[in-house]
Amino acid sequence: MTTTPTNPDAAPATAIRRAAAEDAEALATLRWEFRAPLGRVSEHPDVFVRRCAEWMRTRLAGEPWRAWVAEAGGQAVGTVWLQLMEKMPNPVAEPELHGYITNLYVRETARGGVGSPAAGGGAG
Repeated sequence: MTTTPTNPDAAPATAIRRAAAEDAEALATLRWEFRAPLGRVSEHPDVFVRRCAEWMRTRLAGEPWRAWVAEAGGQAVGTVWLQLMEKMPNPVAEPELHGYITNLYVRETARGGVGSPAAGGGAG
């Protein structure tokens, strides 16, 4: 999905696509930006990004994780992760998977574009 800003002074058009293992370092950097300001950091950013990227690379190559990346101007500006969680078998017509949504983050400079209702995202 690609959107075009209605304001010419706004950020470049964004594209949202399924993340792949090669996106791991950019996604790990976004994770650092998202979480590091929330508390006392226990490791150097380079160490964290390297460790997190390896974790992400492994999960993006298989199950049960899915991730999407929002890009503007060829740069990752946002992400959301979903973990599929299996339910026990059910004798009624209900899905047997749940989705746990986590790590929803958009860089401040891209907000109002990637996540706005005009861009096809949800409100708030």
